[in-house]
Amino acid sequence: MAWIKNVNKAKMGILLLSVLMLTVANASVFVYYTSSLSLQTSQPPVYLKEGSNANQPDLFGNTITVTVGSAGASASLTLHPTYGKTYYKNVLEVVNQDTTNAYTVYLRVTDPLSDTNVASAKVYVYDATRTLQATLDLQASNNQVSFTLPAGATYTVDVEIVISENGGSPVSPPSLTDGQAQFDLIYTAAGTTETPP
Repeated sequence: MAWIKNVNKAKMGILLLSVLMLTVANASVFVYYTSSLSLQTSQPPVYLKEGSNANQPDLFGNTITVTVGSAGASASLTLHPTYGKTYYKNVLEVVNQDTTNAYTVYLRVTDPLSDTNVASAKVYVYDATRTLQATLDLQASNNQVSFTLPAGATYTVDVEIVISENGGSPVSPPSLTDGQAQFDLIYTAAGTTETPP
């Protein structure tokens, strides 16, 4: 009988040791450091506005449609090019209302124009003296260009579209299956060495 008690004690000891090991294995320590985040909105130093040719007559009774968001943080353009090269001057403007600081502005294609009837699609950015500051190819995926927008400056945006004449006629222009492109305007304080993500 004594040996049965010893076996039971041994079993109890093993069981107790297993429970202790399980407790140690599952013990976790969590340390919390509190940080706070406070948001205070700021007036945007750079914004978009309609250019002098926005919403003016386009070809064949159409309109150069330019819609800028109420905060100047977005823009939508609808153009009506025809065969050959059609050039739209000053349809959009990029304004730096910060009269103290310059900003580096990036234009990046996020959705390229891929229709085969479009031979070329470019965005040109000019300063006040009509000196070219940047050229963005709207047909190149992830294409990115940059320029410096000086304090208090306004730059103009032109668009040039070239439509192929192949398979067309004077009364029936080619229908575009992918006649849209999208690009972002990104800006940061001038002198920032990192490129935008």
